[in-house]
Amino acid sequence: MVEIKKKTDCVSWDDIRKLIFFAHESNRKNGVDIRNAHLSAGELKTCVGEDGICLVALDGTKLVGTCSVAFENLDCWYAKGMCAYFTLDAVSPDYKGKGIFSQLEKKRLETVLQLCVNTAFMYVAEKNVVRRRIAKKHGFTPVEIRYNPFNSHNFIVYCKYFNDKRLTFRLYARCRFIAQWLKLKTKQWVKKIL
Repeated sequence: MVEIKKKTDCVSWDDIRKLIFFAHESNRKNGVDIRNAHLSAGELKTCVGEDGICLVALDGTKLVGTCSVAFENLDCWYAKGMCAYFTLDAVSPDYKGKGIFSQLEKKRLETVLQLCVNTAFMYVAEKNVVRRRIAKKHGFTPVEIRYNPFNSHNFIVYCKYFNDKRLTFRLYARCRFIAQWLKLKTKQWVKKIL
C-alpha cells in the first residue's frame, strides 16, 4: 500500500531528482521537456524553499511519487498576496494510472487549506493533457497561457481559489484565458505560414 506523507530525511533530494527525471521521460518523447526534470537536487530544494512542503508517496521504502508546494507573493490580475505554488509533480511510470497522483494532490490541497492560503497556482504544459485533466478535476481554473522559451512550448497557468471568489470571477478568468489562447495561437500560426 502506498503511503503519502511529508518528505523526511529517509528520502533525499537526489532520489526526488531521479524520480522527476524518470517520470517525465514520456513527456520528453511527446515533445514536452519539463524544466524541473533537469534541475539538480540542490536546485529542487531551493525551488521548494525554506517554507515550502514536499510530499512523497512511498511503497514501503520505495519512492514512487512526489509533489511540492512553494510559496510566492504574487501581484497579478488573477492572484494577489501570498499564494501556494504547486510544483515538482512526478509519479513513477510503474505506478501511473493507479490514482497515486490524485492522492498526492488531495493531500497537498488539504495541507494548503490548513495554512489559510487564498490561492494556489501551477504551470502546466499545454501538451500535458493528463495533468490538465487532473487540474480541472481538483477545481483549478485556467487563467493565462504563456510561451516558454526554455523548451519552446506553451504553458497554462491554473489557479484554485480557496476563498469566496465568485463564480462570475472564475467565468471572467476562463473567458480571458480563451481570448489570450486564441491570440497566442493566431500569432504562432501566422509565424508558421510567413
